[in-house]
Amino acid sequence: MHSMSPMNASFRYLAKTCLLIGLAAFLMLPAGALAADKTWTDDADFDEGVLDSVNHDAPNNDQLQLDESVTSTFPVLWVANAGEDTVSKIDTDTDTEIARYCTGFFSTGQQGCTTTHGAWEGPAPSRTAVDGDGNVYVANRQFDFSRPAEVVKILAEGGIDRDGSNTIETSTSSTPMTATDANSNGLLDCDATTCESTDERIAWSVPVGAVDSWGRSLCIGTDGNIWVGTYMDSMYYKISSADGSLLAGPIDVSPNDPYGCLVDGNGTLWGASLDDQLLELNTNTETVVAVRTNTWDDYGIALANDKVYLGNLDGRTVTVYDPANQTFTDPAPISLTTLGISADGDGNILLGASIGGTVAKLAGDGSVIWSVAQQSGPTEIRGVAVDSNGDLWTIRRADNSVAKYAGADGSHLGVFPLGDEPYTYSDATGLGFRSTTDPFGTWTGIYDSGLAAMPWGTVSWTTIVPTDASLTVRARAAESEGGLGIKGYIDVESGVPFSDTGRFVQVQARLEANDSNESPVLFDLTVATEICTGVCGDPNLTGTITAVDAQWILHGAVGNVDCPLCVCDVNTSLDVLADDALRTLLFAIGLVDELTCPEDS
Repeated sequence: MHSMSPMNASFRYLAKTCLLIGLAAFLMLPAGALAADKTWTDDADFDEGVLDSVNHDAPNNDQLQLDESVTSTFPVLWVANAGEDTVSKIDTDTDTEIARYCTGFFSTGQQGCTTTHGAWEGPAPSRTAVDGDGNVYVANRQFDFSRPAEVVKILAEGGIDRDGSNTIETSTSSTPMTATDANSNGLLDCDATTCESTDERIAWSVPVGAVDSWGRSLCIGTDGNIWVGTYMDSMYYKISSADGSLLAGPIDVSPNDPYGCLVDGNGTLWGASLDDQLLELNTNTETVVAVRTNTWDDYGIALANDKVYLGNLDGRTVTVYDPANQTFTDPAPISLTTLGISADGDGNILLGASIGGTVAKLAGDGSVIWSVAQQSGPTEIRGVAVDSNGDLWTIRRADNSVAKYAGADGSHLGVFPLGDEPYTYSDATGLGFRSTTDPFGTWTGIYDSGLAAMPWGTVSWTTIVPTDASLTVRARAAESEGGLGIKGYIDVESGVPFSDTGRFVQVQARLEANDSNESPVLFDLTVATEICTGVCGDPNLTGTITAVDAQWILHGAVGNVDCPLCVCDVNTSLDVLADDALRTLLFAIGLVDELTCPEDS
């Protein structure tokens, strides 16, 4: 035990009075944030978070379960701009381009991605695929330059702090951040350590396949890894979503010329071509099942209703392949030359004509729900995508724009400028992956503990999970709500301690049904603080006693956190009081030499 350094008694009194006033202000909690632990359990609680393809609808109130079908996705559309080697990120709620990223270089040694060229020259990105976390994978086709195809991964949030600045530098407008082909190989070289782009949301970029093989097919498998098809040599490759490393391939799929793909929930990759060959590839065994000959030439591809829907280049609107009886039909009663095709979460088919200016919504059986003339006159529709609200977006290469239509009735909702020659007709919002490849729903909640450096210790929940269904939970913490997006999630088990620190905590529950469409049920979820077990005066376990520890000790005194006496009773009164917090603060700023705990006396 050590005594306080000598100082004038009146000065000590004055200092203590001032510090008490300052401490009272410093330790104030925001209104309503009076407890560290947080439980969500009834409808009102769950409505504090974000429900994505889950509900608490009657008769199953005060619990979460999956919607009957996954009908939503992220409110983001990713469009590749083939004529300038970028990809645009569009907020589909505000109809605003919120970021643009460089994906490759038109010429060796190039700086930036501002060089415009034709859609069939240079890297010319076109295919995009969105995973379950909203990250996007972009394939550069790579024309003309004796280079291999290239796949780039861009993170939906957070990033890789390569420059050590403790912030993530990333594009926030239609202007990409600086990129330089430093080694003059014409490829965007990027990994976890170094990147030729300064944008820290670009996670990696890798070459795939042989030179001059043209990457024209891109989709995500049931295991979350990426399948890439190269057109000129009829090959498929499987690469890791984590780092782009090669996992399988090349797999010869001739006579199919890969032109687009999607993977169904059973792990079957269905591959379109630019002619009449439909590929069926088992991604579990990484083997070709069959290449089936269609009567008509196809283009884009969609999966719904346990069938394969293909855009029809021969003016027959849509071709449908039924795996159950291995037959092709063309059921649509209207005649369109279709490039762009997609499916919504209810099994309807959305499409746009490459000529003639028609946009249409069909039921799964091909009957017309609505058909409207294209906005701003006829222009080539290169692709279509369905957003999180069920609205339709068309990709208009010829006039550098995208157009939006109401999913309910086809009403025109606007035309919006984009980069040079936008060219995307793949799963550009992730709805295909979410609804068909890996159907799931999520609930996400954020809680403000009101206390800096809060150490979180457990997440626990009550649930029923049918056989082969799943419910998983992950969490992360940060000092600000905005800082949560920079942090990575931690996978947690119910009641099993984990460690993360921050005033704000975010938890996400992910629900997946089994093959019988039986949903898991979440009844409640609780996030709790870690019990203080650190050294005397350091309840937040940082190893340094600071003013934040004083804040912690006061909250222990009023019962907001679980703080044992041996940690927080720094004046050996055998009671944790506000005076203990004051003494810790005095120590932190150097007016007290030592703290005394019960084990010292």
